[in-house]
Amino acid sequence: MRQWLIKAATFCCVSLLGFGWAMAQDVTLTSRDGAVTISGTLLGYDGEFYKLDTPYGPLSLDGEGVDCTGVGCPDPQAFIAEFTISGSSTIGSVLMPALLTTFAQNKGLDILREVETDARSTFVMSERNSDRVRAKVHVNSNDTDAGFHDLIAGNSDVVMAMRPVRDDEVRLSITAGTGDLSKSSRVRVLALDGMVITVAPTNPLGLISPEMVAQIFAGDITNWAEINGVDAPIQVHSMTANSGLAQLFEDQILSLIRKPLTIAANLHEFAADLVDAVAQDPFAIGYSTYSELGNAEPLKISGTCGIGVAPQTWQIKNSDYPLTSPLLVYTSHTRLPRLARDFLGFIASRSADIAIRRAGFVDQSLDTQRLTEQGEILANAIEKPDNDIAEIRRYLDVVRGGKKLSVSFHFKSGSTDLDVQSSGNLERLAQIIEIGGMDGKELIFVGHSDGEGDAGINQSISNRRSNAVLRDIRRAAKSADLSRVKLSGVGFGEVFPIACDDSEWGKRINRRVEVWIKEAG
Repeated sequence: MRQWLIKAATFCCVSLLGFGWAMAQDVTLTSRDGAVTISGTLLGYDGEFYKLDTPYGPLSLDGEGVDCTGVGCPDPQAFIAEFTISGSSTIGSVLMPALLTTFAQNKGLDILREVETDARSTFVMSERNSDRVRAKVHVNSNDTDAGFHDLIAGNSDVVMAMRPVRDDEVRLSITAGTGDLSKSSRVRVLALDGMVITVAPTNPLGLISPEMVAQIFAGDITNWAEINGVDAPIQVHSMTANSGLAQLFEDQILSLIRKPLTIAANLHEFAADLVDAVAQDPFAIGYSTYSELGNAEPLKISGTCGIGVAPQTWQIKNSDYPLTSPLLVYTSHTRLPRLARDFLGFIASRSADIAIRRAGFVDQSLDTQRLTEQGEILANAIEKPDNDIAEIRRYLDVVRGGKKLSVSFHFKSGSTDLDVQSSGNLERLAQIIEIGGMDGKELIFVGHSDGEGDAGINQSISNRRSNAVLRDIRRAAKSADLSRVKLSGVGFGEVFPIACDDSEWGKRINRRVEVWIKEAG
C-alpha cells in the first residue's frame, strides 16, 4: 500500500490539461483492499487518473487501484478524451485530418468532422453503431507561431510546427511553467517535406545557390541578367511574415546574409496562391513546399562546384536535400489522455505512412536503392579532383550486393548530436531491429565527411561517426536479439560528396552516415 501512495505522489504535478472532467466536488478514493482512503476535491479525471486537491496537496491517483465514492465521482465508461491540436495550417488543413481519420478507423471508431470556422474543426470519434462518444479532438489551423503560443498559454496540448522551436519560445515556455520545449522528449517528426525554390516552367534556370536566393529575396539582385538569365526584372513572391513557411525561409535562407525580405516582394497568405502566381510569370521566383509544388518548377540547389541536389522524395527522406523540413509535433509537458497518447504513437506506424503519402507528403517508411541507382554520387566521387581511386574501389567492395536504406544520419551544427530527423530515423530503425525485421541481414553504417581539412583526419572522423551511430543503434534496440543481425561501421572520409563544400549547408549534408543492407554472409 505504501507503494500505491508513492505512485500517487509521483503524479502530483500533473495539471488539468488533458483532463476531460473538471467539476470541483468532494469525493473519496479507497484502495481496492480497503487499507487506504483519501478524500478531497476532485479537480479532474483523464480516463485513467483522478486528480484531487487533498490536505496533503494535489495528488493524482491511478483509477485502476481505487474505488471512487461521492456525488462528484465520474462514470469511467462515459469519459470522453478531449485534447487540442494547434499550429500550422499546412499540416492542419490536410495532413492532420487524414491522420485522425485513419487512426479512428484503425481503432474501430466512427469519426465526424464538425467545422466551426475555416481555421477550427472538432473531430468527434465514437463507437460504431453507437452514440457513445470516445474522443473530441479540436484542431486549430492557423500558423506555427500561434501553435507555440497556444501551448505555452495552456490552450493547446499539441503543436503542429513547420519549423523547430525557437530559443525565445523555449525561454517563454520555461518561464510560464510549461517545461523545456527543446528537450527531445517533447518533439517528434510527423512527416517530411522540403522547402523548394520555384520558377515558372518556361524559366531556363536549372539550379541556384541558397546564397543567391537570399540576395534575390533581400533585393540585392533584381535582374535575371545578374545571374546569367534574360535581361528582365525579377518578380519576388513570398509568404506573409506570420506563415510558418515564411519563418522557415527566413531561418534557412535569409539568415545566410542576415538581411530582411525586400519591401518589393509580392506577399501571399496561402502557398497555393504563391505557386500559381510564380507558375504563370516567366520572370517570377518564389518558394513553396515539396507537397504544394503545383505547376511551378523547382530548382536544384547547388554550390559553386556545380553539384546540384534536386528536391525529390529519396533526397528528402535521407536529408540529402539541403532544404528538407521535417513537419514536427511538440507535446504538452502534462499527461495526455490515453487516446491522445495512442494517436501520437500511431503517427510512426505503417498505416500512418500510407495516410501521409496519400496526403501528398513524404513519409518515413524505409525504401531501398541499389548500387546502380547511385550514379550521381559515384560520378561526383570520380570527378572530384585528387580523389583516391582505391577508396572508390573499396567502397564498391563494401556495398556491392547490398541496398542503401532511405535513412541517413546527420548531425547538429558544431555537434556530434543527431538532428531531429536523424533522431527519429534512429528510433524507427531500432524498432524494426527489435521486432526482428532485420534478422539474417547485415547493416553497414557508412560514414562520410566534408572536404574541409586533411583527408586523413576526415577519414578518421567518418569512422568515428559511423561507429557512434552504430553504438546508438545498439543502445536504442534494447530488446533486440542482436545475434540475429550483423552490424558494422566503416568510414570513407571526403571521397563521396553530395554537395559542394563551399558553404555550411553543403558541408552539413556531406557529413553523414548512410545505412546499407545485405544478406548476412
